[in-house]
Order: sequence, then structure tokens, then C-alpha cells
Amino acid sequence: MFDEDAAVSYVHTLLRTPTQRYAVGSVLSWPIYAGLLLLSESIGMWPIAATTITWVLSYMCLYAMQRDSAHRSVREFALYSLVVIAPSALMNFGLLELMQMHTKVAEVPALVIAGLLAGLIGYLGSLIALK
Repeated sequence: MFDEDAAVSYVHTLLRTPTQRYAVGSVLSWPIYAGLLLLSESIGMWPIAATTITWVLSYMCLYAMQRDSAHRSVREFALYSLVVIAPSALMNFGLLELMQMHTKVAEVPALVIAGLLAGLIGYLGSLIALK
């Protein structure tokens, strides 16, 4: 029925390169971001604080996905925060605000475009930070 060794082998194959780990981490971090954001809004948290906290927490999950446990450090995460989290957040929220206010792009396409560009910025930053 279920071959555990095959499943473990598949996961190791899936997470072999940094790009693959980033892609899998991104897929896992976006639902975490959305869930935490919905939770924080349901308890009445201020929107800017809620989005900032959930953005950082989702990228912490992504960072954990990219590094194995033996190579994590506070200094490296601080660099990761400066090179990955901050620029991707600025790109996402800034571009989203720009598209919605000045170009009148609909909300869903603006979210998709801003999210994809923020993900690209995050990926390129992670290549720099985790070398």
C-alpha cells in the first residue's frame, strides 16, 4: 500500500536544491500567511501590524524550509531579514498600493502581480543571503 521509503526518497529528491526548497517553502508559507492574516483580522488587530507580523512569520517558515537545522543562526536570519523579508515586503505592499491607487488595477490581479514579484525578489535575495 504505502511505501514509506519511497515517500522519504521522494521528499529528499524534491528538496535537493535551494531553488526546489524555496519553491516548496513558498507553497507552504503562503497558506500560513493567509491563515495568520485572517486570524489576526478576526481578533481585531490593526491591519498594518497584522500584515507585518504575518509576513515575517511566513518568511520564517520559508527560511526554516531553506536551511537544515545544523546551519541556522541568529546572525544569518538577521541577514535574511534584511536581504529577503524587508525588500519582498516593500515590493509586495508598495506595488500593491501603487497599482490599486494609481492605475486602478482590480484587486485580484494586483494581488497576484505583487505577490509574484515579491516572491521573485525574495528568491533572489535568498540566493544572496544563504550563500
